[in-house]
Amino acid sequence: MMERDSFRIDLQFHPFKNSEYGLLDILKAMEEKHLDALGCLEYNWQRNVSLVVVREINKEVKKNYLVDDVDGNLFFTNKKTGRVLCLILGQEVASPNQEWHFLSIGALGIMSWQKPEDIIKEILDKDGLVVFDHPFADPQRFFAGITKQKEEKLFLLCEKYKGKIALEWNACCLPRLRKILPFYGGEVNKKTEELARRLEIPVVPTTDLHAMNKDMLSAMGTCFIEILFDGMHCEKILSVLKESIFSFNFESHKDYVSFSHFFSAFAVPYIKSKMAAG
Repeated sequence: MMERDSFRIDLQFHPFKNSEYGLLDILKAMEEKHLDALGCLEYNWQRNVSLVVVREINKEVKKNYLVDDVDGNLFFTNKKTGRVLCLILGQEVASPNQEWHFLSIGALGIMSWQKPEDIIKEILDKDGLVVFDHPFADPQRFFAGITKQKEEKLFLLCEKYKGKIALEWNACCLPRLRKILPFYGGEVNKKTEELARRLEIPVVPTTDLHAMNKDMLSAMGTCFIEILFDGMHCEKILSVLKESIFSFNFESHKDYVSFSHFFSAFAVPYIKSKMAAG
């Protein structure tokens, strides 16, 4: 475990519009989970996954925290304890056919959606951190394991952008559940780790929290990384984060969300969408 001047970051949190929680609830959850930073990501294809809630800095937030906007990222200093919390804003980006998902950490307004190479290039051009999201779980097949043909494409992409992208270990890819479902590819996180070792690419664990309601905030911090950062130089957080990841100078904390959380966050919405589609 790193010393306490390190920064604990959960890189994938998806806030939902019209949920019953607000920014203050998010900040309180971060403090309860001993997180220093949170990657708050909207979707580029779905409007209800939005950064609206994290930008609603109301009187209650201002009563409890000093607020700073530094290069588009939000910093909150607890008035009682002096503790600094950071929200790093970004997007989860997919092409129209949902071939792959990428996390754009610290970069917004990604418009190059047609090809994965274009998505990666634009995120890098905007100085964002590129994370290849759940690379072995296929969005085109409701996150079943990718095909052999797609594995070959994945290898070539990772080889091409080695040193510029990280791979994601996903807390919602429950191995015991995937093993009993046909065609779901077993332990996709294990495959991600194997590919990362082969190509010497960093793997960052994230909770991939889809916070549809306040209760779901309890899963925050299931996964996180720790980097050395004193929190005093806010403008450096993204550059320090990238430098730490690509120099492998970070610690990973991996776990899986509960089955009940997974069922509420993913299975129920999927069943409802299928029923609505007839």
